[in-house]
Parts: sequence; C-alpha cells; structure tokens
Amino acid sequence: MYILKRLCIAISIFLFCFSYDCAEVSDADFGFKTFERPCYFVNAENVPEQILRVAEYARIRNSNLSEKQAFEIGDAIWEVSYDYDLEFDLLAALIETESNFRINAVSEMGAKGLTQVMTTFLSGKDCWLQELIRKGIINEEREIFEINKNVMAGAYILKRCVDSSTTLHGALWKYYGDKSIAYANSVMTNLKKVEAF
Repeated sequence: MYILKRLCIAISIFLFCFSYDCAEVSDADFGFKTFERPCYFVNAENVPEQILRVAEYARIRNSNLSEKQAFEIGDAIWEVSYDYDLEFDLLAALIETESNFRINAVSEMGAKGLTQVMTTFLSGKDCWLQELIRKGIINEEREIFEINKNVMAGAYILKRCVDSSTTLHGALWKYYGDKSIAYANSVMTNLKKVEAF
C-alpha cells in the first residue's frame, strides 16, 4: 500500500510536469513551501518544510542521529500522518516522548523502536505484533526497528486509540497502556515544543 501510494504520487507529478510547461510550475502549485532535499536524496529536488523541520528538531533532541536518519524519520512521519489522518507534529511529539528519537530504543517493559511498540505480552499491556503482521505493516518482529515500519506501526496503533477515544488525552492513555496523566501531559508539552520549533 505504501509503495503503491508513493508510485501513484510520482506518476501524478510526472504527468503534471509534462502536461504543462515545467518552467511555469512552482512550489506553491503543490500547496506547501519546499526546500532543497539533502544531497543523499538525489531522486527528488524538493521536500516539504515540515520534514526538514522535524529532522532538524530530532537531531537536536538526539545528537546521535545522522542527517539521513533524521530525514528518514521526518519523511516517515510525513507519509503516515496522511495515511492515518494524524497530525504531523503529534506523531513527532509522541516519538520524542516515547524514545527521544532513538531508533533502537528498548524499554524495560520490552517496547521497541521510535514509537515504543509492544511486541510481547507483559502484565496486561497490549501486544501488537500479530496484528501488525496481519495488516502487512511488518513481516517479522525484527523489522520493528526499521524507521518507516516502526513509525507506521506507531501511527497505526495511535489511530486505533484516537478512533476509540473521545479525547486526545484518552487516546494517549490507551497508547501508553495506562491512564497516566503525566504521560499525556508529556506528549502535549512536547507537541507545543515541536510546533514552536
């Protein structure tokens, strides 16, 4: 689904450029401010501002991230925010709260990756492994540390929590697996920081 969507977008842009004089097409035609893509991404010239903003923010929060990793995180958040109809900055704030942008983070409870997905049952906490495999988000547990797949898994889980809650705090409690006011407040504080960055 993800690859098919990317392919459809690429074909649409290609057809758009060749159906009009390319010199007349501006960044504003696509509805967002764009910047030059870093040099290691040579297949496209522009990238949405939000991706670069979150990539820079992630590198400030976790200095161990390479530019490429930070960009991949921003790009993954960009993609799944549309796929799952979630706020872009909320996903970045959730990742900061859960792992501080550490790709290989593993909690004491066994939660894994950027979005701290539970892949094993532990004292009443939800285990998402089989559902994520069934939905085609991952094929096996070790893939949970891949940036795109982890962010997609976290977005899928958060979307399920949002859809079954009446408030954002309620959704965050479900995501966390406990009615923790401190956790929800931490995500909301980080959301304000991401939005202000």
